[in-house]
Amino acid sequence: MIQKFSNLLFIVAFAAILSSCGSDTIIPGASDPKISLGTTSGDVTVKPCEVVTINVVASKGDADLNAIEVTEDGVKVDIDRITWKGTPVGANPILLVGADKTNVAADLTVKANCSVGAKTVTVSIIDVSNVKVSATKKVTSEAVSPSNKYNGPDPVVASVGISNLFNFDVTKGSGKIISVEVQENSIKITDLTRLTFDGKAFTTNPESLTASYQDGFVGKSIGVKNAVAGNYKYKFIFTDEFGLKTEKEINVSVGTPTTRRITTYSY
Repeated sequence: MIQKFSNLLFIVAFAAILSSCGSDTIIPGASDPKISLGTTSGDVTVKPCEVVTINVVASKGDADLNAIEVTEDGVKVDIDRITWKGTPVGANPILLVGADKTNVAADLTVKANCSVGAKTVTVSIIDVSNVKVSATKKVTSEAVSPSNKYNGPDPVVASVGISNLFNFDVTKGSGKIISVEVQENSIKITDLTRLTFDGKAFTTNPESLTASYQDGFVGKSIGVKNAVAGNYKYKFIFTDEFGLKTEKEINVSVGTPTTRRITTYSY
């Protein structure tokens, strides 16, 4: 009787153990890799295209580490924007070798997006079992826009067939001034024979500016010629390397040149 009772207790206890081992059972010793962005964690604000240094600290779990992947708003970052341990990378994800398969503590650099705005940069560590853990950093690219000063009247009275000069001072912001565009009634002028900048004909519109103008300029004129009389709005748009713009719209009345009549008298 006692033997049978003992056997029954054993069966009940064993069933209780089995019932506790469901799909959520944690196997002692199992662990995922770990990653942090070290002392450089947190959001940063930089200029467009500026290089951001991220200190990556990672350690293996049950499986060796295999690679580091870098994404921006969910898209893999181009390799020409990344360095690892001071060296350009040949792939993204970046394969880890040697001691880095166990523990990582090194600098990753990522060139910030060259457009203005906020992006989420995600750095992921992937082990040989394809387990991935990630850490993120918001990188905001900010820049100061260029500005302009028009040195002339508004409205302007111009004559048909004669190039009227519009004089500007342009001050750069965070980026170099790379182009000037001229619009007529909100439409880009396509007849380049009508346009000049600092005495030189436009070769395209927008016209690319050479290095001597890219840090800003004072007292440079844009010439615009119109073959048809009428009232127009000319818009001059100066754009920097980050896509930021400064512009000025000027009202222009184009008329037929006045012919001056000279009468001579004989005495």
